[in-house]
Amino acid sequence: MQNSNFHTTKTVNKIKLVIDKKGFKELIPSAEELKKMDCSLVMWNKWVARKRDPELYQLAHIALFLDCKISELMPFALYDYE
Repeated sequence: MQNSNFHTTKTVNKIKLVIDKKGFKELIPSAEELKKMDCSLVMWNKWVARKRDPELYQLAHIALFLDCKISELMPFALYDYE
């Protein structure tokens, strides 16, 4: 019997893949960039490690920081910011 309250969440962001594709071993945003993304360094590291996904409203700022399209960060993104 399945527990109806049980669900799993799987992260889908591809931030680490974009960072690797750009040739960086590690990429740490400045405090100013983190503020624009509305996150902490701890949260950034969770995103990169695919332990958490950013909120949809944060994707445009992340894409600007990484100089990529939003659709490269999340496979289900419906729009791109250029």
